[in-house]
Amino acid sequence: MKIGIQGGIGDAIPTLAVCEELRIDAVRCDVTDATNYPSLVARFLESTIQPLFMIRDVSKAAALMDAALPTPLQWGLEVFNEPNINAISVDTYVAGVNQVFSDARSRGFQGRVYAGAIANLNVEGIDYLRRAEPRLSPGIAIAIHRYQPGTQTDLFGKSRRAVAWTPFASREAELETVRQIIGDRHLAVTEFGYHTATEEIGWFKVRLTDDQARDNLVADFQFYEANGPELVIVYQWNDGPIVSGTNEPIDQFMHRFGITKEDGTVKPQADAFRLFREMSS
Repeated sequence: MKIGIQGGIGDAIPTLAVCEELRIDAVRCDVTDATNYPSLVARFLESTIQPLFMIRDVSKAAALMDAALPTPLQWGLEVFNEPNINAISVDTYVAGVNQVFSDARSRGFQGRVYAGAIANLNVEGIDYLRRAEPRLSPGIAIAIHRYQPGTQTDLFGKSRRAVAWTPFASREAELETVRQIIGDRHLAVTEFGYHTATEEIGWFKVRLTDDQARDNLVADFQFYEANGPELVIVYQWNDGPIVSGTNEPIDQFMHRFGITKEDGTVKPQADAFRLFREMSS
């Protein structure tokens, strides 16, 4: 199983040398500006890190292939992001993914093409995947996103990472259902992670510590290694933006998923990659 990191706040591309030190295999890049594709490809050509380029607009796929295909770069492509919560109909989703896959293969690209990730492994997400999968062309891989239902801790500060989405009895049952739907298609988890923002349980305020978030990431790496995805991507590279006059990010969940601070300082969460490697070796 390959392990990776999502590019960060402001479409930041991680420092690839740091990724190599952390023993990260892949970086998922949300690529929106087609004028940057040649320079983006050039950055990865100088690294051992493999990019997974994610496009939200299928019209950008041709320009991305123009930049990457003439090079020896090994890369993957993900088409769409969380379509079920971004008002993308199943018809539009299936047509777009199939078209990009067909164009990529006709141009000689033999790398992985993922149908962009549903979010989450809840009733809505599973239903969307169930309706879309039979209409996707053979050879297309499947990506999913999986975040924690409810709060990340209980009232006593204990992690709830093992809690499954309704109606599933376990996290293993979540993935078993996904596998029943997709059959022998390749599977990737292209976003999962744990933030350190304040959460509320009634009148009480709780939050994960950096160390708890790191331990959750290690436990999830082990869980996914035992349950079949070929690639899993941690969300995300950096915190931010910071509160004026401090070095702390805004206390909202989207701003506190990072394994580094906005200034590049590595947080305890970054050690999850090394710890997992050591446990697996």
